[in-house]
Amino acid sequence: MLPDLVNPKEKTYLAIAIIASAFVYLILLVSLIGIFYVLIGAFALAVVQGIAIGQLRGNSVRVSAQQFPGVLAMAAEICPRLGIASVPPIYIMQSGGVLNAFATRFFGRNYICIYSEILELAYDQGQEAVAFVLAHELTHVARNHVWWKTVIFPAQFVPFLAAAYSRACEYTCDAYGAYLHPDGAEAGILVLAAGKRLYREMNVDAYLAQAQEPEGFWMWLAEHLSTHPNLPKRMLQVRRLRATRNIQPLFADFATTRFVHLYLYVHRVEGLAPGVYRYWPEHAELEKIKEGDQRLIAAALSLGQDLAGNACLAFSMIGDLENAARSYGDRGYRYVHFEAGAIGQRMYLASEALGLRATGIGAFFDGEVNRYLSLAPELGQVVYHFAIGYPVPDPRLEA
Repeated sequence: MLPDLVNPKEKTYLAIAIIASAFVYLILLVSLIGIFYVLIGAFALAVVQGIAIGQLRGNSVRVSAQQFPGVLAMAAEICPRLGIASVPPIYIMQSGGVLNAFATRFFGRNYICIYSEILELAYDQGQEAVAFVLAHELTHVARNHVWWKTVIFPAQFVPFLAAAYSRACEYTCDAYGAYLHPDGAEAGILVLAAGKRLYREMNVDAYLAQAQEPEGFWMWLAEHLSTHPNLPKRMLQVRRLRATRNIQPLFADFATTRFVHLYLYVHRVEGLAPGVYRYWPEHAELEKIKEGDQRLIAAALSLGQDLAGNACLAFSMIGDLENAARSYGDRGYRYVHFEAGAIGQRMYLASEALGLRATGIGAFFDGEVNRYLSLAPELGQVVYHFAIGYPVPDPRLEA
């Protein structure tokens, strides 16, 4: 379950905007002319939104299992975490160099648009930055921001109010994006400031210092008329959120992106019911994906080796080989195995420290593992198995 990361000002400004809008609606609805204006306004808004959606669908590339499957996989992972029942339609739009993404809504259906320049990051070692941007936009969907902005449309005429609500929504979306994908949060904002190449050369501390500089009247006015907070302030919030979480990553030290995902076959672990779990390192949580005794299936998947079933728990390490290859070329394949090995070494050390023992397992049925975990090939391939449990003395090894 996700923590409550909603910006407090979002709720406050929304309440004020609802009251202001209700007052305007009440005034309009007491007369026939007012009702006519409301109907004309609603019709005009629907036409404008309809044309925008038509242009989006007619001139953009829709993400699917055949078209940019990596983006679809990211969204499929993020949506359940945010309480979104199904992945909304996602479109890639040529942007002419503009770095942006947005969420919109038309007749009860949500849409996500990612500008092509943002997506190019996924092919230039920036998958986590793209995931942060996607999580940010999907939070707009989860929080119904677009719908509420339509409802409180009359509040647009109250000076500063609608813009203030919009800025608070952006802070909320940044917070959830940073919680779900902390490794890409800072890069996701820096890229908006300096572009997909220069952001890597930026001095983050110097950029954060800009948020502390005296604003002056014109800077203050420009921000309070804007629907988005100034970027240094957004970066400062993300940095503070990451500092409060203090979660140590469990992936290879040399890698800038996590390519290995852990699936646990829990047999005998205090406090955990037997079953299969996925480990989410971003928030140090386990998600149960299968229930029941897994000892026979764990052993069978590990090429019939009993130790995978007799252990307290076993692991499947699933490597995202496609993203690794896009990021590092042919080296990416080796990097995935390096990362799996680094995780295994940490498990060896942790097991010894707890009075347990561990062993790596290099033989397994690749296809059967993917099928059992319901993983399509493009979502990853098993690269390593591992088992942890209590030591069993082997008299054959005694001197």
